Amino acid sequence: MGNDTSKSNSQQILKGLPSRPYFREISSRILHLSRLFNLDNAGIDNKRSTRTGILPRPLVDAGVLDLKESRPAIIIPIKHAISIINCEDWLEAVGEEGIRELLGLRNTIGTEEFYLPPSRNSLLESAFKACKPNAKPPHLSLAAKARSKHAHRGKDNFFGTVTGSIVKKNKDAEEIVHEMLNDAVWINIHIFGGAASPVIELRNLQGYGARWSCNWSGSPYNHPNEVKFRGFLEPQMLDGHEHKWKH
Repeated sequence: MGNDTSKSNSQQILKGLPSRPYFREISSRILHLSRLFNLDNAGIDNKRSTRTGILPRPLVDAGVLDLKESRPAIIIPIKHAISIINCEDWLEAVGEEGIRELLGLRNTIGTEEFYLPPSRNSLLESAFKACKPNAKPPHLSLAAKARSKHAHRGKDNFFGTVTGSIVKKNKDAEEIVHEMLNDAVWINIHIFGGAASPVIELRNLQGYGARWSCNWSGSPYNHPNEVKFRGFLEPQMLDGHEHKWKH
């Protein structure tokens, strides 16, 4: 039973940067969670949902990443067949907080609750820009330069060893950014440290992440512009700055 429960929990967790158009992403995630809830042998989590009428949270708990979160949303499952009417009723019941939860967006101090993530392409393009565009090519990308600052910090060697040509360094950094976007279990759009502009922060289950600043002026529901890659992130740790994030 332990293995079945573990498998059910891992299937339950939503991860990755949500893709636009969001109605498709939301529909896909609703269908995924609904199927898990309605499985005859879904294990302990399904039984708990049946008793409480609340779906086990489809996001990794903030404490696993040594982060703090306010107001986790409560998501109720769609208990009947998927239909337009049932989905409309469900959307009305879970509200905006439930929609944010389905998209994997977190609420912390400083979170901009009505801002939505930039597109995957805009995040990738900004990370792969040349750090010195006026220099003689090939150009080292911003992500590759940022990786070189982090590669020596973790004993688990998450960022790998920085070796080879500029082309290879860029390719290795690209793979890391793609993995970050695919495996993100923490997505937070927030203002911190007195910054003037919000940032979007993504982290994987190990706590490693990346950060971009963006301009959401105008309608926050549109694609933000001025997307700038700000670098990679180490897992949270006590007195991280004092220890130069070596862990």
